[in-house]
Amino acid sequence: MLSPQRDKQLIGTLAAQMRACALTTTVLVCGDGLSSYVEAITRAFSERVPTGKRGRPPRVCSPGFLLAQVVKTSAKQRVVAVSRRVVRGGAEAVAQVLTTASGGTHQINTAYIERLNATFRAAGARERGEARIVSVSSTAHMRSPIVFDDLHFERRTYDPQAAYAQSKTANVLFAVEATRRWAC
Repeated sequence: MLSPQRDKQLIGTLAAQMRACALTTTVLVCGDGLSSYVEAITRAFSERVPTGKRGRPPRVCSPGFLLAQVVKTSAKQRVVAVSRRVVRGGAEAVAQVLTTASGGTHQINTAYIERLNATFRAAGARERGEARIVSVSSTAHMRSPIVFDDLHFERRTYDPQAAYAQSKTANVLFAVEATRRWAC
Protein backbone atom coordinates (compact mmCIF):
# COMPACT_ATOMS: atom_id res chain seq x y z
CA MET A 1 0.00 0.00 0.00
CA LEU A 2 1.94 3.00 -1.21
CA SER A 3 0.67 6.45 -2.02
CA PRO A 4 2.59 9.69 -2.54
CA GLN A 5 0.13 11.42 -0.22
CA ARG A 6 -2.33 10.53 2.51
CA ASP A 7 -5.63 10.06 0.73
CA LYS A 8 -8.99 8.68 1.85
CA GLN A 9 -8.70 5.48 -0.16
CA LEU A 10 -5.27 4.67 1.31
CA ILE A 11 -6.44 5.49 4.85
CA GLY A 12 -9.60 3.40 4.44
CA THR A 13 -7.59 0.42 3.16
CA LEU A 14 -5.11 0.77 6.03
CA ALA A 15 -7.94 0.95 8.60
CA ALA A 16 -9.59 -2.16 7.14
CA GLN A 17 -6.28 -4.04 7.38
CA MET A 18 -5.88 -2.90 10.99
CA ARG A 19 -9.34 -4.27 11.78
CA ALA A 20 -8.52 -7.57 10.12
CA CYS A 21 -5.34 -7.86 12.22
CA ALA A 22 -6.97 -6.95 15.54
CA LEU A 23 -6.67 -10.08 17.64
CA THR A 24 -8.16 -8.85 20.90
CA THR A 25 -11.50 -7.47 21.99
CA THR A 26 -9.86 -4.26 23.22
CA VAL A 27 -8.09 -2.22 20.55
CA LEU A 28 -6.48 1.19 20.99
CA VAL A 29 -5.75 3.04 17.76
CA CYS A 30 -3.81 6.30 17.85
CA GLY A 31 -3.77 8.63 14.89
CA ASP A 32 -2.43 12.05 14.14
CA GLY A 33 -4.45 15.20 13.50
CA LEU A 34 -5.71 14.21 10.05
CA SER A 35 -9.49 14.05 10.38
CA SER A 36 -9.73 11.37 7.68
CA TYR A 37 -8.06 8.94 10.09
CA VAL A 38 -10.84 9.32 12.65
CA GLU A 39 -13.53 8.79 10.03
CA ALA A 40 -11.88 5.82 8.29
CA ILE A 41 -10.79 4.05 11.48
CA THR A 42 -14.20 4.49 13.12
CA ARG A 43 -15.88 3.13 9.99
CA ALA A 44 -13.55 0.11 9.88
CA PHE A 45 -14.12 -0.72 13.55
CA SER A 46 -17.90 -0.35 13.49
CA GLU A 47 -20.86 -2.24 12.10
CA ARG A 48 -24.36 -1.24 11.15
CA VAL A 49 -26.83 -2.38 13.80
CA PRO A 50 -30.51 -2.56 12.82
CA THR A 51 -32.79 -0.65 15.18
CA GLY A 52 -36.13 -1.63 13.70
CA LYS A 53 -36.69 1.99 12.68
CA ARG A 54 -36.85 3.33 9.14
CA GLY A 55 -33.72 4.45 7.40
CA ARG A 56 -30.15 3.34 7.40
CA PRO A 57 -29.07 1.64 10.64
CA PRO A 58 -26.48 3.58 12.64
CA ARG A 59 -22.87 2.43 12.88
CA VAL A 60 -21.95 1.11 16.31
CA CYS A 61 -18.41 0.52 17.55
CA SER A 62 -17.65 -2.39 19.84
CA PRO A 63 -17.20 -1.42 23.51
CA GLY A 64 -13.51 -2.40 23.36
CA PHE A 65 -12.70 -0.01 20.51
CA LEU A 66 -10.67 2.99 21.69
CA LEU A 67 -9.48 5.80 19.45
CA ALA A 68 -7.02 8.51 20.44
CA GLN A 69 -5.56 11.37 18.50
CA VAL A 70 -2.36 13.40 18.77
CA VAL A 71 -2.59 16.81 17.14
CA LYS A 72 0.58 18.84 16.67
CA THR A 73 0.43 22.58 16.16
CA SER A 74 3.29 24.09 14.18
CA ALA A 75 4.58 27.59 13.68
CA LYS A 76 7.48 28.44 11.37
CA GLN A 77 7.98 24.73 10.65
CA ARG A 78 8.43 23.87 14.36
CA VAL A 79 6.06 22.02 16.64
CA VAL A 80 4.88 24.50 19.28
CA ALA A 81 2.14 22.47 20.95
CA VAL A 82 0.95 18.89 21.19
CA SER A 83 -2.63 18.08 22.11
CA ARG A 84 -3.69 14.54 22.98
CA ARG A 85 -7.34 13.54 23.12
CA VAL A 86 -9.51 10.49 23.39
CA VAL A 87 -11.94 10.38 20.46
CA ARG A 88 -13.76 7.11 21.28
CA GLY A 89 -13.90 5.33 24.60
CA GLY A 90 -12.99 6.70 27.99
CA ALA A 91 -9.75 8.18 29.26
CA GLU A 92 -9.57 5.49 31.96
CA ALA A 93 -9.88 2.69 29.41
CA VAL A 94 -7.15 4.26 27.26
CA ALA A 95 -4.89 4.66 30.32
CA GLN A 96 -5.49 0.99 31.22
CA VAL A 97 -4.50 -0.20 27.74
CA LEU A 98 -1.42 2.04 27.74
CA THR A 99 -0.41 0.76 31.17
CA THR A 100 -0.83 -2.86 30.12
CA ALA A 101 0.95 -2.44 26.79
CA SER A 102 3.84 -0.28 27.97
CA GLY A 103 4.34 -1.22 31.57
CA GLY A 104 3.30 2.11 33.02
CA THR A 105 3.48 4.79 30.34
CA HIS A 106 0.27 6.80 30.03
CA GLN A 107 1.30 8.89 27.04
CA ILE A 108 -0.57 8.70 23.74
CA ASN A 109 1.94 9.08 20.91
CA THR A 110 2.14 8.54 17.19
CA ALA A 111 5.83 9.23 16.54
CA TYR A 112 6.69 5.89 14.95
CA ILE A 113 3.53 5.76 12.86
CA GLU A 114 4.16 9.26 11.53
CA ARG A 115 7.65 8.25 10.44
CA LEU A 116 6.35 5.01 8.97
CA ASN A 117 3.70 6.89 6.96
CA ALA A 118 6.32 9.36 5.74
CA THR A 119 8.62 6.50 4.78
CA PHE A 120 5.91 4.76 2.78
CA ARG A 121 5.09 8.01 0.98
CA ALA A 122 8.80 8.54 0.31
CA ALA A 123 9.11 4.93 -0.93
CA GLY A 124 6.44 5.64 -3.50
CA ALA A 125 8.30 8.78 -4.52
CA ARG A 126 11.56 6.81 -4.50
CA GLU A 127 10.11 4.24 -6.87
CA ARG A 128 9.29 7.12 -9.20
CA GLY A 129 12.85 8.48 -8.82
CA GLU A 130 11.71 11.58 -6.86
CA ALA A 131 13.11 10.99 -3.37
CA ARG A 132 15.35 8.98 -1.10
CA ILE A 133 14.69 7.52 2.34
CA VAL A 134 16.92 8.42 5.26
CA SER A 135 16.43 6.59 8.56
CA VAL A 136 18.00 8.09 11.68
CA SER A 137 18.49 6.16 14.89
CA SER A 138 21.00 6.15 17.76
CA THR A 139 23.55 3.80 19.25
CA ALA A 140 20.94 2.77 21.83
CA HIS A 141 20.12 -0.17 19.53
CA MET A 142 23.31 -1.83 20.78
CA ARG A 143 21.84 -2.17 24.29
CA SER A 144 18.95 -4.46 23.40
CA PRO A 145 17.76 -6.76 20.66
CA ILE A 146 14.07 -6.98 19.93
CA VAL A 147 12.54 -9.57 22.23
CA PHE A 148 9.87 -10.82 19.86
CA ASP A 149 8.49 -13.26 22.44
CA ASP A 150 7.69 -10.38 24.82
CA LEU A 151 7.43 -7.12 22.87
CA HIS A 152 5.19 -5.45 25.46
CA PHE A 153 7.03 -6.51 28.63
CA GLU A 154 4.17 -8.74 29.74
CA ARG A 155 6.43 -11.52 31.04
CA ARG A 156 9.35 -9.41 32.27
CA THR A 157 9.75 -6.26 34.30
CA TYR A 158 9.21 -3.11 32.27
CA ASP A 159 12.45 -1.19 31.79
CA PRO A 160 12.16 2.18 30.00
CA GLN A 161 15.81 2.01 28.87
CA ALA A 162 15.34 -1.45 27.39
CA ALA A 163 12.08 -0.38 25.72
CA TYR A 164 13.84 2.63 24.17
CA ALA A 165 16.77 0.48 23.03
CA GLN A 166 14.37 -2.08 21.57
CA SER A 167 12.57 0.69 19.64
CA LYS A 168 15.91 1.88 18.23
CA THR A 169 16.72 -1.69 17.17
CA ALA A 170 13.35 -1.74 15.39
CA ASN A 171 14.36 1.46 13.55
CA VAL A 172 17.62 -0.18 12.42
CA LEU A 173 15.85 -3.34 11.27
CA PHE A 174 13.30 -1.21 9.42
CA ALA A 175 16.14 0.62 7.64
CA VAL A 176 17.75 -2.69 6.67
CA GLU A 177 14.46 -3.96 5.21
CA ALA A 178 13.77 -0.65 3.44
CA THR A 179 17.22 -0.88 1.87
CA ARG A 180 16.59 -4.47 0.82
CA ARG A 181 13.27 -3.54 -0.79
CA TRP A 182 13.95 -0.15 -2.31
CA ALA A 183 17.69 0.32 -2.84
CA CYS A 184 18.88 0.73 -6.41
